Amino acid sequence: MDAPRTHARPPRRSFNLTPMMDVVFQLLLFFLLACRFLPEEGQLRANMPRIGDGFVRPVRVTLRSAGLDGEGVLIEISHLEVTVSGAAALHRELRRLMALPDADELRVSIEPLGAVRWQHVVDAFNQAVRAGCRKVMLRTRPARRGAGQTGVSA
Repeated sequence: MDAPRTHARPPRRSFNLTPMMDVVFQLLLFFLLACRFLPEEGQLRANMPRIGDGFVRPVRVTLRSAGLDGEGVLIEISHLEVTVSGAAALHRELRRLMALPDADELRVSIEPLGAVRWQHVVDAFNQAVRAGCRKVMLRTRPARRGAGQTGVSA
């Protein structure tokens, strides 16, 4: 009779983790030494201009509805403290402002109040551009609740 066969198991292999841990710690040390840590974004110093340092307040052009049917418009110009009616008069007054020194820094803010037709707002914008103003913005106020107005900002 034959002797019973015994199955020999192959020897277990074990992984030596020491070289891998050595490489990981060397990489960690390298990146810690090579990295520059910057201050957080919220701690950056910002030098803002003062109002007296050449800051020019925008010329505020306020449009108000005139007439019973809303066809007319009254235009108030803040820097000149005048009220005009019509796009041609607005163009004439803005040309006077553009003739002043440092007019290239002039900013115009157009603000319609109440139920002004958008055609008057577009006319005022076009007249400001025609007068040579390069920095023109539209400013709207948020609608009051229940007033039925919508605010559109550009």
